[in-house]
Amino acid sequence: MESTRIRGKNKGSREIYSTIQLKFSLLSSKEFFYRGVNMSVTNAMESIVKHFFAEFQENYPLKCDCSQCKDDIIAIALNRVPSKYVSTEVGEVYIKTLMMDKQIESDVIKEITNAVMVVEKNPRHN
Repeated sequence: MESTRIRGKNKGSREIYSTIQLKFSLLSSKEFFYRGVNMSVTNAMESIVKHFFAEFQENYPLKCDCSQCKDDIIAIALNRVPSKYVSTEVGEVYIKTLMMDKQIESDVIKEITNAVMVVEKNPRHN
């Protein structure tokens, strides 16, 4: 299959993204079933937000390190970034491609930072 070229920065990852997107769009859900692929639908951004949140914590310690605050930060950040759902193994590659995109990284880190400020001002625990 031939990939479509996207102009701009980071052409390599954009070409990979285009190839994956093209292959993904050409397969119908019926074909996924017949090929024996059995994966649940997943929001790709969830693993991306969790990945960058872990990196964020290494560099910037939180005022509260409890699981409730961490979950609230992740939930707030996820609600502020666009969802990207995947349901196949090709989708897993798509997730890794998204992690290399500097714009997505920047957007996710910005939303994590905003979420940290919200949770630190209004923690939901005693």
